[in-house]
Amino acid sequence: MKQLFLRRPFTGFTLVESIAVLFVMGSFCLLPVLMVAAWQEELTVRRFLNRFEKMVFVCQQIAVVEGRNTSIKNVAQPERMFLFYTGSVANNRPQPYPEDRFEALVIPGVLTGGNSIKEIKFLAESGHPSRLATIRFGWPKRGITYTYQFQLGGGRFEKE
Repeated sequence: MKQLFLRRPFTGFTLVESIAVLFVMGSFCLLPVLMVAAWQEELTVRRFLNRFEKMVFVCQQIAVVEGRNTSIKNVAQPERMFLFYTGSVANNRPQPYPEDRFEALVIPGVLTGGNSIKEIKFLAESGHPSRLATIRFGWPKRGITYTYQFQLGGGRFEKE
């Protein structure tokens, strides 16, 4: 009978240990959720800058290869965006060739600037920009400024 009432060591967790485990597990689950917004913002900016560079290059290459004037137009309404098109302009509206359709490239809300130019034209067959132009995008939250300086003669741009 005495064997039934013998004290056994406790095998369960104390309250402090349980709370510590819950805190560690909660922080493992919550930390990625809090970081998603910052990651998403950075990916949005990087994707925009990458697409902008590629579309400028495509416009310049179309001007050289197809022998057509191409343009990059900065539009502020309804959203801040860049339009890339080939063709002529009639009544202050681009008249694009039907086979060259490009999506408008919307400037993310976290970036400032981008409106230093209204339009850059790449000349047919040479691909040279019609004028020297500089486009700046600022990311105030990070204190970063991206500068694209278009060069005459080469048809290229420098990124700083």
